[in-house]
Amino acid sequence: SEVQWSLSDGQSGGAESSITYGDCLNGASAPTFAPTSVPTFAPIVAPTNSTNSTNSTDPPTTAPNATLTTGGRRITEEVPLEERKLDDMGTSPAPSPFPTSLFAFKYAQCYAQYGEAYGFSAPPTHAPTRFETAPPTITPMPTTPVPSGSPTTGQPTGAPTYSQMPSHMPTATPVAGITMANSSSASVTEDGSTTTWSFTLVLDSEPLNSVTVAISTEHGSDRISLSTGTVEFDSSNYGTTQTVTVAGVDNNVDVGSSYQDYIFFEVTADDTCDNSATGTACNQKVAYNGYDSLNMVAVTVVDDDVAGVTYTEDSLASAINNYGDEYATASYSVYLDSEPTEDVTISTSGLGSWSSASPSTVTFTALNWDTAQTITVASTASTATRPVCSRARRYCDGLKGRSETLTNTVSSDDSYYADLSPTTMAVSVSVQYDTQRAPTIASAKFSDALNTLVVAWSATTNQGGLSGFFDCSEVFDGSTATDSYLGSGSACSWTTAAQLLVTFGTSPAILVGDELVLSETMVQSDGSVTSLFATNQTVSVAMPNNPTDPVAVMTAPDAVGLCDDLSIDASMTSGSGGRTMEYTFSVEDKLTPEITNVTAVFNETNSLNSGYGTYAVTVPSEQMTPSTRYEMAITACNFLRLCDSFSKSIFKMGSPAPLVQIVGTHPLYATYADDLSIRAEASLPNMDCVDSTVSNQMGFIWSETTGQYAGSLETKAPRVLNIDEGQLLANHEYEFQVVAYMLANPNLNNSATLQVIITEQDVVASIAGGSTRVAGTDTDLVMDGSESYDPDDDDSTSFEYVWSCYNTSTAMEACVSASSGSVLAFDAATNITIVAGELAVGTYTFELFVAKGHRNDTATATVIIVAGAPPEVGIAALSEDKYNPTFSSYAMLEGTCSTDDVSYEWSLVSADVSIDSVFTVTGGGSNPVYRAKPTVQVDMLTSGVTYTFRLSATDGYGVTGYSEINLVVNDKPSSGSLAVSPYTGYTIQTGFDFVALGWCDTDLPLTYKYAYTVLDDGVDLSTPTPLADELSSASLSGATLPVGTSGDTYNYTLTGQVRVYDSFRAFATSYDDFRVVPVELTSKQLRKASKNLTTEALASGNPEASLQAIGATHHQMAHMASSGSGRRALLATVSTEQAARMELLQTLEATFAMSDITEANMETILSSLEGILSEPSELTIDAEVQGMILTNDLLAEMVAEETTLSTTAYASAGSALSYLLDSDLFNNTMTSGHSKSGNQIEAVENMTQALKDMTTTVLFGASAGVGYQMWSHRITMHAIHEEAQYVGSI
Repeated sequence: SEVQWSLSDGQSGGAESSITYGDCLNGASAPTFAPTSVPTFAPIVAPTNSTNSTNSTDPPTTAPNATLTTGGRRITEEVPLEERKLDDMGTSPAPSPFPTSLFAFKYAQCYAQYGEAYGFSAPPTHAPTRFETAPPTITPMPTTPVPSGSPTTGQPTGAPTYSQMPSHMPTATPVAGITMANSSSASVTEDGSTTTWSFTLVLDSEPLNSVTVAISTEHGSDRISLSTGTVEFDSSNYGTTQTVTVAGVDNNVDVGSSYQDYIFFEVTADDTCDNSATGTACNQKVAYNGYDSLNMVAVTVVDDDVAGVTYTEDSLASAINNYGDEYATASYSVYLDSEPTEDVTISTSGLGSWSSASPSTVTFTALNWDTAQTITVASTASTATRPVCSRARRYCDGLKGRSETLTNTVSSDDSYYADLSPTTMAVSVSVQYDTQRAPTIASAKFSDALNTLVVAWSATTNQGGLSGFFDCSEVFDGSTATDSYLGSGSACSWTTAAQLLVTFGTSPAILVGDELVLSETMVQSDGSVTSLFATNQTVSVAMPNNPTDPVAVMTAPDAVGLCDDLSIDASMTSGSGGRTMEYTFSVEDKLTPEITNVTAVFNETNSLNSGYGTYAVTVPSEQMTPSTRYEMAITACNFLRLCDSFSKSIFKMGSPAPLVQIVGTHPLYATYADDLSIRAEASLPNMDCVDSTVSNQMGFIWSETTGQYAGSLETKAPRVLNIDEGQLLANHEYEFQVVAYMLANPNLNNSATLQVIITEQDVVASIAGGSTRVAGTDTDLVMDGSESYDPDDDDSTSFEYVWSCYNTSTAMEACVSASSGSVLAFDAATNITIVAGELAVGTYTFELFVAKGHRNDTATATVIIVAGAPPEVGIAALSEDKYNPTFSSYAMLEGTCSTDDVSYEWSLVSADVSIDSVFTVTGGGSNPVYRAKPTVQVDMLTSGVTYTFRLSATDGYGVTGYSEINLVVNDKPSSGSLAVSPYTGYTIQTGFDFVALGWCDTDLPLTYKYAYTVLDDGVDLSTPTPLADELSSASLSGATLPVGTSGDTYNYTLTGQVRVYDSFRAFATSYDDFRVVPVELTSKQLRKASKNLTTEALASGNPEASLQAIGATHHQMAHMASSGSGRRALLATVSTEQAARMELLQTLEATFAMSDITEANMETILSSLEGILSEPSELTIDAEVQGMILTNDLLAEMVAEETTLSTTAYASAGSALSYLLDSDLFNNTMTSGHSKSGNQIEAVENMTQALKDMTTTVLFGASAGVGYQMWSHRITMHAIHEEAQYVGSI
């Protein structure tokens, strides 16, 4: 049977009753049909704006832009019912408030009342249809209730059931629609993190293809941000909601409590039908392109910014120092709390006149508002007087603390910042007092050597922040720190923090009783807090404690030939203190008639230099009586009026004889450990006063007259007797004699003697391991005195050893056993052992007294005992007592450790230089700071200062031990000068005199090395050419010198040089310029003059004079070669050029044969060889071969004698070999007239050996990490001495 459904709207008015706009919004969504037997559709969702209220019963004031939708689908067209599917109807998300039977009616009523202007489209005109299939069979509900417990068989059990569903359902036309939904009002917080807002989007109908919803905001990303800017839909996800999250953007600007932004939507779609994904018929899908019914959404942003200023401090505290200046400033930072729309300026004010804020204003902009700016408050004493307290006192009424107030005022055109009130801060100004008083000068006195002033201070100082040598005007008032007062070239240096050394320059004028005035603001204490300076103090210079008396030295022959003048030289007199000495020559008045003329000569000399006399005098031969002995004396007095005299008996011979004398101090004091070089000066006999001639061949015989000397008396240089150390015994006196005679007539002879006194040396006590080291309580402590030694090697007496120990932690009490409490006693042995645990933690001083008879010495070492067993570090004793602060002076440090696997690190204790700057470094090698055995460049250290080097070793557990050693840097000689005369002379012809006067040092005797440099472009004054070996004489006479460089720039100028060495080989250098002009000589004249000079020099046993003549000759050749016509006058033919150089080579070879192999001699010989070979085109093949052989022989003999090749000789050797490589000897192309005779193979062998010998000799005595480099136009050489383990990394 057919069941007829009926519906009622439940309203008394039935279908005819009126309807409100709110009812239409809630339920009058119109389907195309309102069937009577299918579910209803969803209510209308009015797309007006995001804040629509669904409860309103009034129509909007303006018609909405979008048409109404139903069930989430827009009504766009009518579709016949038979073409629809059940699923097109869908189910409503919420039931319609209208009864189903009234649906169409009510919708028609909404349309009639409000029309299309408010989104209601015309209702459909088609009539509803019935199901075309058989209706479902329904079992009727029972009409009578069934009693409880009654049987139910045959009775219906519940609601009627369908026997079947209809096979066709009426369908609705799908429409395009997008539903946006959200859970709350559109409001977010500005910071974007605490509160966000989100909404969802979903399509109402399946699209033909893809749909894109682009989402944007009115202000871009300035106010709000979106989790996505696009939402994509297609057939697979059109019914799935997609969420978009809206967050606020923090713009940092205070604009009030809130502001708005707007969200806009733009829909684009691909309306090409694609049913491959779901199979839905195209006519059941909808087109979305151009859909514009999603309205903008207003979003409220809650502002989280508040205009304000943050100050990092509420109050401030500054401080002033004892001097009255600022000590500690007070600072605070300021920044804005929000970004301003206009610049904001904060100004400070309110401080007193003795405090200031810097900067006084700060400005913030939109770019730097949140960047803190710092304002610093500085204060000074409330008076302009400095120091505040007089006489450098620390406390006085004028130096007090105080309180002030600082005000910060904000100004801006930004209204939110313009309204801010000023902020005040309390400022407290305190006084920071120095931890100790400013130092004062305790004394200033001459040193014993008289060449320095020792300025002692009342306390340790900050050294004025100065290190090394500096101008004394840095410390003393300018009027007392001038060159005229302290000497030209004077300098100051700190030897300790409480002692300043003033080293005089040349010709100082300051005397005992004169004053030094201290600069006001330079020297302070070295306390932890210090501001006061040593005041403008005046100190009077005092006498030295033990002034060095002058030592008068007279150099003169024992006898003088009949025709010879007598020359007496006192230039070696010491004790001048760098001042002009007063010299007085005299002769004893025993033979009145014979001394009258001599006395007259002496008186004239003594009257020179305003009565100060001069150091040298010459008595003409005719003023002396033949066959007469004179007792002549010299008295020398220094500026302190301390005097010394020396007398000598001189015999005037009745016949001609060679002149001979031994230069140096008479007698000569030396020790067993000294190498001695006894040098004689000699000249051929003068035969002018007799009718006779003599050959120029002279011989020399050396002897020791006491018979105590058993060593060799053989000499290579005839005038020089060298005696190695250990040959002369302590406490012995020797007399050495040299006899000079003429080979053709031995009866023409003369002699000179020298008394040599060998003094005792004290034994040297030494404790191995360093001056200070760390040991542990858990290990035995061994104190080793085996490095003590006797420098006199006296085996007749044994060493005695006495050990002592003192606890420096307890006022130097004797060391006690930690276990028994008794005083520790030690054996009289070389080494002692203190067993583990016997010494408690603390600092101990061990003292070793060693003696051999009356000779003794004491050594001390500090041991710091710590808990546990740290690595035991030791440092070997240094090889020298003093090291020289000069170029190429090095000290090797050798550290050891009881543990193998440790890391080393060197440091300096309280030094004026950094540890990194004092060690040598080879390219690519490891950092020497972390080596056990680094090398110190002593020239990086300050003269006269003792440096403490510490070696720390850290094991794998992080436990560290260390040891220390002291390195004493020697003072070099000072206060002297060099004078060369005459100022202008001729090469070859003029004899130049070099005099070095006024040199002072505590380590005597001094020696002198004279040299010259021909000034030219690129010349290096550090590599001069020596004129002679080192001399004990302060003068050198009659030197033959080369011509200078022509032209206006140099004008034939040479620079004379003297290096003055003390006994430890520290040296100082002085210079003097003079001119050597060329001579107008023909080729024949030059060769003859050169030949005469060299022949006479060699005949008289004077190789230095021969080398001088060779050097002058090849320089003159080079000068004339560059002067055009002069060269043609000198060297008319090629054979003459070749012969000249060959002659020089032969002379050089003969000179080398009688020269000692010393550093200075080799410098001169190699320099001459370089000059001779410098024109390879002027060398014959024989000269080339001889030059190669001579070079090889020179270097080979240096290797044999273990003589160091100096940097000067290194460069000369490299240049000489380079010139040989340029010659035909190493040229495979034959030169016309040259015959190589198979010499090339030998030359290559010699060249190879010479290069090898160069590297060997330049590294003699070099410490690890020391290297030398040589460049010439053919050869570049790098010679480096390095530990084997580091060689591979160079």
